[in-house]
Amino acid sequence: MSNYDEKLDQQIDLEASQKTESTPPVSRIQNTVFFQVGTVKLAMMCFFSFGFYGLFWIWKNWKYLKQHSNVQCLPWVRTLFSPLWVFSLFRFMIAEIVEHGGQRPSLGPGLLATSYIVGNLASRIPGIFGDVLGLFIILPLVMLQQQINALNGGDEHTKNTKFSPINWVLLVLSGLLWTLSYASTYVFKH
Repeated sequence: MSNYDEKLDQQIDLEASQKTESTPPVSRIQNTVFFQVGTVKLAMMCFFSFGFYGLFWIWKNWKYLKQHSNVQCLPWVRTLFSPLWVFSLFRFMIAEIVEHGGQRPSLGPGLLATSYIVGNLASRIPGIFGDVLGLFIILPLVMLQQQINALNGGDEHTKNTKFSPINWVLLVLSGLLWTLSYASTYVFKH
């Protein structure tokens, strides 16, 4: 962990302890923290939707922060420019998780944001190398979602673990698109 991340962790702990003293504990059953989604569903939807579900996840969490933490922002703008704002989002999320008694992710906001940005940039590299590195976008989202779900009672209490009919349609269509994309790039190249 870098020295910068350690300083951020100390600042997050300080802010969380100051807020915790003045705020009553939140009931996990009635008031969930952040966007609720199962980690398997999050990872699969991010992968099969070519990352668009990850943007939806980011938008939902910015929206939560605006409504519950007095963060002044336009969630859709911060989602549209997510590589510029993802560090700020992850920092706010970790502070909220710690404030509500949750565990801090094993990576700090700097490393999580770096992983997201590297995955975002790498996904633009043509070929299989870029495709594989582009999967790094999913890692920080899943790591934060694990902490959110643990705080809200675990995956078994998360209401958004099952795939809806719309999710299944998206999975099937994007699975076909993935297959056609890879077949045209790697199988039928010659």
